[in-house]
Amino acid sequence: MNASTRSSLSRLLVVASVLALAAGCAANKRDTYVRERAGEHVYGLPAPQLYQQATALLKSKGYSLREDAPHFIAVTEWKQDGGGSNIATAWSAYQVQVMPVSPTSSTVVFEKQNRVAKAAGQNELATGGDRNEAGLMSASTSRDLEMEWLLLQRADPQTAEQLQAQAGKM
Repeated sequence: MNASTRSSLSRLLVVASVLALAAGCAANKRDTYVRERAGEHVYGLPAPQLYQQATALLKSKGYSLREDAPHFIAVTEWKQDGGGSNIATAWSAYQVQVMPVSPTSSTVVFEKQNRVAKAAGQNELATGGDRNEAGLMSASTSRDLEMEWLLLQRADPQTAEQLQAQAGKM
């Protein structure tokens, strides 16, 4: 292979890499757009109906619930994510709350809690968390816009399709 061919190949590789990166960024931007809009969505459903759909979604993901149905709040039991390992084990739990906006509309918030326990005696590469007999434990809680997007697709598919179409124009 001569120098000219190598140079052309190198340029082609750089261009392909830049295009792949740009495509990935665009897809991420579209995903972020639909998730954020799902988090802002006011459903044209009364709170009891939206609550039923939200809890059904959690059950379909394998979570068992403790419910405060009169207040439209449910909390899941901890569920092990993945298969666990000798290195670390992760668990997750949710709280979902449906808030009435009017008698015929409501909003929803899913909060996800994550816990990771690192086996005792493992090399500590991370900081933070509490040390106990089982090893290093770290925990975090955040709003789960992905779960809210899944609920929107289930409870209001027409709006979900419209959001995807809008995101596709980005």
